[in-house]
Amino acid sequence: MDFKPYYLVSLHAFLVASVLYLVYLAVPRSPLLAAARAISFAGLLVHSVPLVLAHVEGNSFVGSEGPFFYILAWAIPATYHAVRVKYAVRLLGLLGAPLATLFTALGLLS
Repeated sequence: MDFKPYYLVSLHAFLVASVLYLVYLAVPRSPLLAAARAISFAGLLVHSVPLVLAHVEGNSFVGSEGPFFYILAWAIPATYHAVRVKYAVRLLGLLGAPLATLFTALGLLS
């Protein structure tokens, strides 16, 4: 099964969230922060689908670069959203969303 469309959608979601976090840094408005968080979480959910489907199919993530980058790109926003629920950290996504974008892009390129 080809999972590339899922990763492309999540890449664009993380990219849009990164831009919204940067705009929020310049113009602090809570709707911008809420939109960035929602889009980042949507990207996380879309990114989770191919990882779960690959696991169900029995594919191994060990031994190649692409899946490693995909898992890393999934773990960063997952950790961010888990920490955000527990602690009131506003701009952790400013670091997490661009890293998720970078690692998703590296996974697509490998």
